[in-house]
Amino acid sequence: MASQLCRRGTYAQITLGHHKRADILLETGAGMVRLQVKAKQGREWPSVQGICGPDDFLVLADYRQIAIGSPPSVFVLNVDDWKQVIDAHRKKNPSFNVSEDLRIEHNDGWRGLNLKIEDVEEFRDAWDKVLEKLGVRAQSETQNERD
Repeated sequence: MASQLCRRGTYAQITLGHHKRADILLETGAGMVRLQVKAKQGREWPSVQGICGPDDFLVLADYRQIAIGSPPSVFVLNVDDWKQVIDAHRKKNPSFNVSEDLRIEHNDGWRGLNLKIEDVEEFRDAWDKVLEKLGVRAQSETQNERD
């Protein structure tokens, strides 16, 4: 993930240890964002807690049925996308609570949502949201104008 983002013109730093809500930090001269990365090999991403801030992104990587050396299928969600996923799940199952920081807790104490590809398909390869937040697109357009 981090290497793919570096090739797109960002500085990507993997967090180590117990840094909550951030697996990769991205920075350009225009800003900084946090990525939470969740990977799966089975049918679902289990207990996805979500994101809450305007500079947070959720990246869901699907390693199921990929060729060796090929990148996974990737789904990129910002906070508005996460709210949309919550709303869709609430229509199917209204018996969970959503905190102010958009965390999910079920009545039995279980936390998070189990997500399937069909829940997030519209966010496939949506890296543009991250790059736009970081101003990468604007920087490359400015560079093209100078050339």
